[in-house]
Amino acid sequence: MKHVFVLLSAVALLVAACGNSTSGNAVGQTSAGSTQPVERAVGKKAWYDGFEITVDKVTAKSLQDSQVQIDIALTYRNLINAAHRPGFDGTDNDTGRVGHLEWKDDSSDLEFTSPKIPGLAIGQGTAKREITVQEQFANLDQLLDTMVLVYGDTATNQTRIPFGPNGTVVTEEPRGISVGQTIGSGPTLQLASAYLWPSYAPGEKGKHELWIEFTFSCAESCGDIFYQGSAWTLTDPNGQQVHMDDRSPAVYEQPGPGGKTGSSYAVFVLDNVPSGTYTLNVKGTQDTIEFDETTQLQL
Repeated sequence: MKHVFVLLSAVALLVAACGNSTSGNAVGQTSAGSTQPVERAVGKKAWYDGFEITVDKVTAKSLQDSQVQIDIALTYRNLINAAHRPGFDGTDNDTGRVGHLEWKDDSSDLEFTSPKIPGLAIGQGTAKREITVQEQFANLDQLLDTMVLVYGDTATNQTRIPFGPNGTVVTEEPRGISVGQTIGSGPTLQLASAYLWPSYAPGEKGKHELWIEFTFSCAESCGDIFYQGSAWTLTDPNGQQVHMDDRSPAVYEQPGPGGKTGSSYAVFVLDNVPSGTYTLNVKGTQDTIEFDETTQLQL
């Protein structure tokens, strides 16, 4: 099941209605060969790779020899309760899931400054690039009207954020799933939150990832805590069963009496997401923990 949400920013509509860029130049007044930059408020948001991403504004400046400098101001809202850097995994390895710029019949990579943002927090970032404009546009506003910030390629679940006032955002908004259950007694497993969003991995177009945040705690000594994908299963309303995916971190901890493990995530990759009740089964592995509990989620 896939939902595509199309968003159109009121801020962008206001820019279109006024017919001016925020630099004070009327549309059609600034030529592509001019050195006067054009700054445009965009204010459109979308979702990608665990973040809500807002394009706050974009600035275009003509340089020499058909070169144009593009600068994009971005706001990132981290959707999960763990520090994360856009386009990077939890250990700061580049995943390649960074955006690129498209316009007319051309495209270019972008140079991102993306901060590591604490869980559920907001941070600012930028993207920039000098591009060569092959076709002569009447003005920089016209060039910006054709531009789109794109995350993912055509073989993946894409997110597209256009800079033009009449362009529509193509994205899928994650679903936050109310969890909050506590199961087991020694140790106790807390399911704190869950999110369902498109998978952005190569070759997984149309698939979704379900991320479930959890912690273990022990009233008394409960030995070592070890969990990995082979021990967790999720069964959908149609009886289809999947194991926790290898992209979930395998964790080994020794919380001790009255201790608690750090927050982590179990990740399931789903081909389809039928609405209804899902059954989650969690088992201990490698004889390090006595745990075999089942609970339900509503998706």
